[in-house]
Formats: sequence, C-alpha cells, structure tokens
Amino acid sequence: MPRVTRWSRWALLAYTLVLGIVLLQPEPRIAASVVIHAEEWLAQFGSSGEDPAPGRVEAVLNAAMFVPLAALALLSFPRLRWPTVALLGFAASLSVEVVQAVLLNARSAQLVDVVANTVGTLIGAALGVAIRHSVSVATGPDRDSTLPD
Repeated sequence: MPRVTRWSRWALLAYTLVLGIVLLQPEPRIAASVVIHAEEWLAQFGSSGEDPAPGRVEAVLNAAMFVPLAALALLSFPRLRWPTVALLGFAASLSVEVVQAVLLNARSAQLVDVVANTVGTLIGAALGVAIRHSVSVATGPDRDSTLPD
C-alpha cells in the first residue's frame, strides 16, 4: 500500500469520527459555536461593515466540512472514482439530516445543508483528483500505478 494511501486512510478515519461527533451531537453545541465564531470573525475582519448573513456562513461551513471527507476518500481508495464519491457524499449528508430530523429533537434538518454538503463533496472530489494526479506525476506510473485519475 502506497504511503499516501496509508496516511490518508488514517486521516479519513479520524476525520469521519470527528465529523460524526459534530453532526450527530444531540444538541448542536460544537456546530453552533463554530458558526458563531465564524460570524464574529467575519464581522471583525470581513466585509464592508455589513453583518454576515447567518445562513450563508452556515452554508459555506457545511460545504467546507465535506471537502476533506471527499478528498481523503479518493486518496484512501485509489480505485474509487469521483462520481461515486459525490453520490456517497450526498447519501451521507441526506442520512445525517434524516437522523437529525427523526432522532435528534434539538437539531434541525434542512435541505440547504444537504445541498451545501454535496457541493463540498464535489469540491473535495476535484481536490482529491488533482492530488491523485500530482502524486502520480511525482512518483511516476511504474512506482505507483494505484493512483490514477
């Protein structure tokens, strides 16, 4: 197993566990705290004195949350293709929202979260393909043929 694949599998496992804790917490303490801090940071250092729209900040953070997941999935499993990762990201996001709607009363399931998470998955998939390509070029096809585009 190539070093990149081995490293990325450990990182994927760790990131998935952290993401599960954040997304499936009965009350959204961690998620709400991150959104509040991001809004405060934007208000302090951000745009032209306008208050950042909370929905936009949360959507961008939702998308950003799924970028590493998709990129690490593609690096962890060399035979996996980006369309499969995109579908898995969509399915995972939809599953999280269903669990939040059905089992976690303090959480709110929203379609916009599924869309944002899927966009993040697509961005992460593009990043993962780019990294695969750069690793393949750097190592040469003979040394690491398990990381094609």
